[in-house]
Amino acid sequence: MKGRFVAAGALALALAAFGCGDNSGNPVGYTPDAVSDSALLVMDVQPANADSSEFVVYAQIFDGSTANGYRLYVDPGGQGFRPATDYAAAPTQTFSTGVNGYRIRALQWDQAVDNVYLGRGSRNGLESTSAPRTKTATVFLTSFPKELARRVDVPLVAPVDSAIVDSLPTLSWAAVPGAVRYRVLVVGRNGIVYWAVTDATTQTVGAPTGLLIENLPMRGGFLYRWGVEAIDAQNRLIGFTRVTRALLVH
Repeated sequence: MKGRFVAAGALALALAAFGCGDNSGNPVGYTPDAVSDSALLVMDVQPANADSSEFVVYAQIFDGSTANGYRLYVDPGGQGFRPATDYAAAPTQTFSTGVNGYRIRALQWDQAVDNVYLGRGSRNGLESTSAPRTKTATVFLTSFPKELARRVDVPLVAPVDSAIVDSLPTLSWAAVPGAVRYRVLVVGRNGIVYWAVTDATTQTVGAPTGLLIENLPMRGGFLYRWGVEAIDAQNRLIGFTRVTRALLVH
C-alpha cells in the first residue's frame, strides 16, 4: 500500500511539472512557469550530412543569472509546450563576464508544423517558478530547414583586413535583410576575447551592450580575427561573416 502512495505522489509531481496532458498522456497545453530573464536563446539549424537531406536543431542559450542548468522546451504547432530534451543541460562554457553558455540539441521537434522553443533555467537540477526563462524562438515550417541552414553572408565594412588598431577598436558591418540583432566576435590565439550582442551595425570593443558574453583585453603586439553573426526577429541564426578580417593591436 505504501508503494502505491509513493507512486501516486510521483505521478502527481510529474503532472505538476509537465502539465495535465491529453488522453494519450502527451503533455499538451503547458507553458513552463518561470521568471522572464535577459537570457538569449538562438536556434541554430544545421545539416546532419553532406547532401543536406537531414537536419539537426540546436539551441544556444547565454545567461548571466544564478542558473547552472537549462532545459529546452518546444511547442509544436500550438499544441502546448513539452520538454524537447529529457535532461537539464549543464553549461558548455562559462565566460569571464559570469555568463554561462549552453548548446543543447533538440531531441523533440516536428517537421510538419511550426516549432516554438524556449529555455527554462534550473539550479542544481531543480526547475521552479523562480527559475529564469528565455524569450521564445520560432522555427517555421515554411523556412525549415534548408533556408535556415543556408546562411547569408554578413559583410564587414571597417577596419580593413590586417588593420593596425588600438586595443578598443570600433568595428562596423553591413546590415543583413531580416536581421534585428548581431553577435560581434573577436578571437585571439587562445580563443574568444570579445563576444557581444547589439542591434546596431557598429560596435566598439569593450563598450557596454545589451548582452556582453565575453570581454577580455586585446593586447598590443597580438593578432586577432573578427566577424559577425546575424539573428532574426524569431531568434534564429540566419547569417555569419564568411571571410573574417584580421586586427593587429599596436
